[in-house]
Parts: sequence; C-alpha cells; structure tokens
Amino acid sequence: MIVTNVVAEGAIASALRAFAKNEVSIADVLLTARTAGKGRAGTQIQALINEVLGRSDDQLSTLLSRVELVENVSWPEARAIIANGFAIDPGVDQQVVVQGLLGWMTETLVTAWRNGEVGMISRTACLKQVHAITRQLVRQRLLPRPAADVTVSEVEHRAAQTRDFVARLVEVRADDETIFEAVEHFLRFSAERYRLAAEGEIPAREWVDRGNRLKQRWRGVARQTVIEEVGRSEDELGRLILARTTFSHYEPIGQDPCNELYMTSGHYHRLADDSDVWWTPSRPRHGDAS
Repeated sequence: MIVTNVVAEGAIASALRAFAKNEVSIADVLLTARTAGKGRAGTQIQALINEVLGRSDDQLSTLLSRVELVENVSWPEARAIIANGFAIDPGVDQQVVVQGLLGWMTETLVTAWRNGEVGMISRTACLKQVHAITRQLVRQRLLPRPAADVTVSEVEHRAAQTRDFVARLVEVRADDETIFEAVEHFLRFSAERYRLAAEGEIPAREWVDRGNRLKQRWRGVARQTVIEEVGRSEDELGRLILARTTFSHYEPIGQDPCNELYMTSGHYHRLADDSDVWWTPSRPRHGDAS
C-alpha cells in the first residue's frame, strides 16, 4: 500500500479511475502509463520509472489491474472491511484493533514523509501490527485492571466492615488506615476476580492453586516472625505477620506476573474472611480455621 497526503492526479490516476468504472480497458491504462512515464530523463525517479516500464506488457497489465485508488472513504464501512480483510480475532474488540492499526499507520506514514521518503506500508507489516495489537489486548484481558479503574462505592465499603476478615484485623489492633486499605483491597480483588473469571478465561482451578500458594507462604511468614521476634506481644506479632504477608508481596496469576498489590492483599483478606489464614500467632478467637 502507498499512501499520499494529496489527491492523486495526472494521466495515470485518471486512467485508473476510468478503468475502475469500466470506461476504458487495461490496455488503455497500460498505454497511458508507458506514455506518461517518459520525459524526466536524468532524475532519480525516472530511473525507477524506467525499471518498472521495462517489464513486459503482461506483467504491467497484471500490476495495473490490481491497483485501486481509495478515495472518499466512509470510515464506518472501511473499519468493518479492514477488520474482515485482516481476519481480526472476533474474541477481541475489533474496533480497538483497527483504531490501533490506523494510529500506527498514521505515525509510520508521517515519519516517512518527514524524512522525504515514500509513504509505503506492506501488507506483511500491517499483519504483524494487527497480531501485536491483538496479543496485547488478549494479555490485558488476562491481567487485572489498575486499582484506580476498579471503583469501590461507600455503600460497599460500609457493608464490608462487618465481615470476618475485618474482625481478624481488629484482633491484632490494626490501625484505621490499615483496615480501610484492607477493605479496599478485598472489594477490588473480589470484583476483579469475578471479571477475570467471566471475561479473561482464567480457570477456577487457578484461583484455588493461587490461594494454596498464598496460604503456604503465610504459614512460612508466621513461623519465621514468631522465631525472629521473641518477646513480642501477640498483638505485635500479629501486626508484623499481617505486614510481612500483605504489604508488599505480588503473587503471579498462573504464569503471568501480577503487579497490582490489591490482587494479592485482597486475596489474603478473602482467605482471612474464610478463616483460611489469620494474623495472630495462634488460631483466631472467632470462627474456625483449617
């Protein structure tokens, strides 16, 4: 594909338009091209023209018959045609892929024009870009959203204050800021886990396996804290276990790294809500834990 930032004019462009309307034959277009291709002796572009015109009539006729001037584009229709032509995966938002492709094409063309080069993009390059954008969208679908994009309402926040995981925090006298953040993480994790399960095709088994990995890590943190912090009160030990477990650890989801803290911290508080983990060195005072 060759793109220009001006309307294509001249004898060859006119002949191609007429051929598209079945007003002239391909032989007429070929004759026009051979005639118009003369008269620029000594220029660099003429050397390229001569190389093209040096091909046989059959070769040039085949080439010219496949040239299409795309003008007066209806973008809604064009986007559907582009999506179909590049066989964009229907499992992703095709309009997002097309928009990304057009953005990349614009940037590529503008860069070429600024450098005084021909604005030419191959189909292979377009296909590679389509595949790259599609892979990125698929990966985004499998990864959690940034915390700021997962909204938590005041109503949800108030309702969560009565849950068991909050009682686990109160047991170790966690401060108000820690409890507030824990509630945020719990609610965001719950919402995003549901979205990922519904849209991201993450199997339910992965959440079970991830929970088991988190519980194993928590047991190690708790034992190590008790050994290293001899002489601390139970409340102090509990706050240390809580901090070392939830404040800075980022657990992967499957084979993919997960850089959103709420997805790990919130998962721990979900486990605490189910009494699968707790923060005191001994079993929790409320509920039963396995």
